[in-house]
Amino acid sequence: SRMPQLFTKDIALVQQFFEALCKEDADTRLAIQEALSMMVGAYSNLEGAQRTLMEALVASYLIKPEVQVRQVAVKFASTVFPPDHIPSRYLLLLAAGDPREEVHGEAQRVLRTFSGKNEKESSGKQMPSFPEMVHYIQDKATHRMKTPAKYMTGTAALPFNPATFGEIVLYLRMCLAHSAGVVPTSQSLADMQDHAPAIGRYIRNLMSGNHMSFSSSSSSSSSKSAETNPVHIYIGLLQQLLAGVGGLPVMYCLLEVVSVYPEKLATRFVDKMDWIKNLMNTNKEEMRELAALFYSVVLSTMSGDELRVSLEQLIKMTKDNHSPEVQHGSLLALGFTIGRYLAKGKIRTMELHDIEQPNTSVMPEQEQLIKSTTETIGSFLDSTSPFLVVGACMALGEIGRNGPLPIPNEGTGFTKLQLVENLLARIPSSKETNKARERAIQTLGYFPVGDEDFPHQKLLLQGLMDSVEAKQIELQFTVGEAITSAAVGTSSVAARDAWTVTEEEYIPPSDLKVNDVVPWVLDLILNKHIISPNPHVRQAACIWLLSLVKKLSTHKAIKSHLKDIQSAFVSILSDSDELSQDVASKGLGLIYELGSEQDQQELVTTLVDTLMTGKRAKHEMTGETVVFQGGLSKTPDGQGLSTYKELCSLASDLNQPDLVYKFMNLANHHAMWNSRKGAAFGFNVIAAKAGEQLTPFLPQLLPRLYRYQFDPNLGIRQAMTSIWNALVTDKSMVDKYMKEILEDLISNLTSSLWRIRESSCLALNDLLRGRPLDDVIDKLPEIWEVLFRVQDDIKETVRKAAELALKTLSKVCVKMCDPSKGAAGQKTIAVLLPCLLDKGIVSTVAEVRSLSINTLVKISKSAGSMLKPHAPKLIPALLESLSVLEPQVLNYLSLSATDQEKTAMDSARLSAVKSSPMMETINMSLQYLDVSVLGELVPRLCELIKSGVGLGTKGGCASVIVSLTTQCPQDLTPYSGKLMSALLSGLIDRNSVVQKSFAFAMGHLVRTSRDSSTEKLLHKLSSWYMEKEEPVYRAGCALTVHAMGRYSPDVLKNHAKQVLPLAFLGMHEVLEEEKGEKENSTLWTEVWQENVPGT
Repeated sequence: SRMPQLFTKDIALVQQFFEALCKEDADTRLAIQEALSMMVGAYSNLEGAQRTLMEALVASYLIKPEVQVRQVAVKFASTVFPPDHIPSRYLLLLAAGDPREEVHGEAQRVLRTFSGKNEKESSGKQMPSFPEMVHYIQDKATHRMKTPAKYMTGTAALPFNPATFGEIVLYLRMCLAHSAGVVPTSQSLADMQDHAPAIGRYIRNLMSGNHMSFSSSSSSSSSKSAETNPVHIYIGLLQQLLAGVGGLPVMYCLLEVVSVYPEKLATRFVDKMDWIKNLMNTNKEEMRELAALFYSVVLSTMSGDELRVSLEQLIKMTKDNHSPEVQHGSLLALGFTIGRYLAKGKIRTMELHDIEQPNTSVMPEQEQLIKSTTETIGSFLDSTSPFLVVGACMALGEIGRNGPLPIPNEGTGFTKLQLVENLLARIPSSKETNKARERAIQTLGYFPVGDEDFPHQKLLLQGLMDSVEAKQIELQFTVGEAITSAAVGTSSVAARDAWTVTEEEYIPPSDLKVNDVVPWVLDLILNKHIISPNPHVRQAACIWLLSLVKKLSTHKAIKSHLKDIQSAFVSILSDSDELSQDVASKGLGLIYELGSEQDQQELVTTLVDTLMTGKRAKHEMTGETVVFQGGLSKTPDGQGLSTYKELCSLASDLNQPDLVYKFMNLANHHAMWNSRKGAAFGFNVIAAKAGEQLTPFLPQLLPRLYRYQFDPNLGIRQAMTSIWNALVTDKSMVDKYMKEILEDLISNLTSSLWRIRESSCLALNDLLRGRPLDDVIDKLPEIWEVLFRVQDDIKETVRKAAELALKTLSKVCVKMCDPSKGAAGQKTIAVLLPCLLDKGIVSTVAEVRSLSINTLVKISKSAGSMLKPHAPKLIPALLESLSVLEPQVLNYLSLSATDQEKTAMDSARLSAVKSSPMMETINMSLQYLDVSVLGELVPRLCELIKSGVGLGTKGGCASVIVSLTTQCPQDLTPYSGKLMSALLSGLIDRNSVVQKSFAFAMGHLVRTSRDSSTEKLLHKLSSWYMEKEEPVYRAGCALTVHAMGRYSPDVLKNHAKQVLPLAFLGMHEVLEEEKGEKENSTLWTEVWQENVPGT
């Protein structure tokens, strides 16, 4: 994969590997499989003979018995060839019928994903052209039927196994869609139907012979026979598969191709009516539905007599003792056929109307037939079988959608009024299935569409709106659609033929009588249902309103009520239900887009005002109403208006209050919008557009959004994360805006609101992890200091968040102080140490102190020699901290103890200090000292020895001097005199433990000092011994000389003249009974015995 050009020419190598994969044992196979997968990339630009060779190679290995071989062959087929390469697609189609999941799964994934979904890619084709692919498949199929490769099913022979054949059909349908200029999909039949009109236009083109772009051989004769036309071949393949195996997608594809151009293609099936009838009797409900539709399409191309005979046959089939499945299929076929017949009648009427011929009535016997058929269908509404009721509902809906129902308005028997009441009663009924309710609602919505004089239009609408029971989200979307259709009546898009016209293209006929009651419906929703005390009713009303606004966006009633609709949506924003809020926020976005510029300004002002002040529409108060509490208090699930307030302030801060609508489109993308009903609203597209419009504001938005993703309020967090995900598709954006995000977080760490302090800490914790911080090293001290303050926050959750951030910051800083980081590491240490030493280890907050010390210890371990320049500041500061960080209670205990207890306790304290983390850090730093640093360190050390308070500091200083004498004795010589004079005062310290430490240090120091300094010291000691009476002086002398004898015996021998007389005197001192004197005498004796031979 690093040098593909070395492999490209060598296809034999691939063959060798494949062969090995067939023969080797399991372990080796795995390695070969991996190697082949890595080689794929090298062959992706093959041309000419090389490519043909590779095709043959892949084809031969796709049929090997070893599953790994087939798996890798699929990988090659999908990667080496471009997506519009027909032979490789064919190989993948064969693999899609493989018995093993790992093979067919991968092949299907490649075939069903369409890469050019988002980008309008002009370069490079995405799929093969439909005519070419069809011809290729046809050739292969013909060839296979003559070979043992064919598949036998019952009596029929198929060219491919069912799985492959099914995949071929879906793939051809995708190619068809792609060639027709729409985005191919094979996932849902409903989505596929949206593209039918575009496919229809393409098919008409193909059929009329305008499309001569396929294989050069056939393009010579323009009058080529029908059977070589790709559309006919496609239909032939569909028929073959449907007859042999069946299946819903195949049935759909056949129905689609015939329905988009019935006058030319349906006639092929006139002699196959019995075969279609059989399909109508299968045991799958959806299959019967599609087959009945297909039957009606073919039937409606026939003449009057044949039509009558077929209808009578169908009626018979519903009545005799046929199985429910047969009855169901026949019912649907009746409804669909009469629907198509009425629709055709409408078109004919219009055409005749233009020529002004009065003779437009339907023939009486046909009218009678339609009436009796409708009554037959109506009788099934009382059936005991649920799916027959649904079928009857659907059939009546189809009739009603296309023309007036041929039954009386009211009175006795089966009338329009009785039908409306019957269907309305089903909606709230718990006995009905969900499907039956949905169908009842849809059917009701269709009646005013086909009948301009439908007498019960308002009754029906009122009934739909009053049918809200408990929470039924999916159902309310259906109700919304039905209300929209019924409210606009004859001018509804529901009246169109969905196979040939899209919703957007549809223009209602101009000569229809208008039965539009949208203003009345709007008034009812706004003044009755939206302000209902029942939250379910409010939610339903909100969904209906959204449906009206979306589907009737150009309607003048909607245009003139934008403000009222906006305030209705705003009032729902504070409902506790997440979906209600989301529907309302989506609605607000739609409303804003509909307004003129002046409308938009007014809408923004009102919205911002409402959200920021919390003024809102009153719901009627009743006993069970939950009163909304303003501000940040919570509705039952902790939401409230706070989320929308934050969105609003975010937009206001950018000086673009209208952006609040864009934010609402991106926030809270409820799962409902991905369902079939929700997806119809197209909010994914709107959100994508909103995202594009917000791009210019990214630099200001990113920092805020980043922080908001960590907000403690769940609603705000989810909303902002949705917006973040929509806007920030490229993860490197965070690195790009690192400085801006950091500035925002640092300034908000000390905000007056605890929520913001907490979210800033959590965001900072996330931001610092795993990112290069070289550009923001200067900010580190500030972050430390501010976090130190927040670590002492009044609110516990904020303190915890700060602690988390500090721990992460500590880890990151320690990593950055590594010598491998070079100059950046040096710089980090230089900015960090002052902050940790001056603010951290001396803090009054225990957690801050301990974290600072731990960090210093870790830095000293990881930084190594980089600490050298900082030692003069680091060592004294740590030495001072040795006393500051000791528990103060020890000093108190020390004061109230006897001498003996005190000495024991102080010794223990001193050894604790020596093993402390601070001392560990000091020792680390001492390793790297040399003459360049001592000049600065020694004066500070001397100062500390003289003025330092506390046992720990003094003991620590003595310990440092001892270390210096062993680490860098030569470099220390010039400074030894200064250190000696500093240590002198400690030799007569009242605390015997300190006195011993200093004497111990002096004993080491004389080894590195000049003779003159040592003489001065000994002179001082002897004058103390001779002239001072206090025991402390004598003890100081004894301890120091003894230490010199032990640690620097050479120095002592050189100055024996001055030392031994003192030792002699000390040995023979007349002991007073004090214990100290006895100890001194022992020490002097030791010195004498060590240095005077043979006494």
